Amino acid sequence: MRIEEYPRPQVDSAVGFHYFPQADHFGRSDADRWVPQLVNLGASWLVMPTPPSRPVPAHFLQRLMVADIEAVVAIKPGRIGLLDQRVLRGTLRSLADSGVHYVVLFDRPNE
Repeated sequence: MRIEEYPRPQVDSAVGFHYFPQADHFGRSDADRWVPQLVNLGASWLVMPTPPSRPVPAHFLQRLMVADIEAVVAIKPGRIGLLDQRVLRGTLRSLADSGVHYVVLFDRPNE
């Protein structure tokens, strides 16, 4: 696949932000609060760390998509060690079903 063929926001400003490092900021009220602010800042990308067993909720991802903000989900294991592949598979399936195109896993050693 050529780089031009990868999914991108319709209007890609190349501006992106990292979201809260805790997974407890994905409620509907969080989306109501932060998505409009991201739009006002001209964001078209948002990196969201989340543990393997707790995918970003579909309602939060949908709000981002409606705002033309591409979600990048960074799966952050809580400890060094093996991941439960069943749990990871379920999380990845949930994210894909919600329309997520980009997932980051093991981007840094020993974290």
